[in-house]
Amino acid sequence: MGYGHVSACLGNVAAGVHYFDFGEVSVTDEFGNVIDAFRYCNYGVIAGAGATAAALPCVSDMPLVDSIGVGLSVKLLVVDTLEPGDGSGLATDHSFLLRLDDPAFGEPYLTRFAVGVLL
Repeated sequence: MGYGHVSACLGNVAAGVHYFDFGEVSVTDEFGNVIDAFRYCNYGVIAGAGATAAALPCVSDMPLVDSIGVGLSVKLLVVDTLEPGDGSGLATDHSFLLRLDDPAFGEPYLTRFAVGVLL
């Protein structure tokens, strides 16, 4: 079995490559005799970016924009195995984060508050 993953991030942009190879899998009959073999591998590419809402021109004048973060990631996965399981897929994740430093509703015990949503 082989597995590898490499990721890098520069500023608000990140990318990664994923590799998984299970190797050769034997197919046996009910008596344990090897009758066939197949491989299972998958490969993936991931890219993402994030920013505060203040960096987005359409909402930069709204209140609390410095406290709101938005992100987007895109993932492509390719699976190489027996015919019924072969294929590829594309997915996106959309993320939202609200972070408040010194929130007024938690004085004096709550000094930082954050809540996030990932779709």
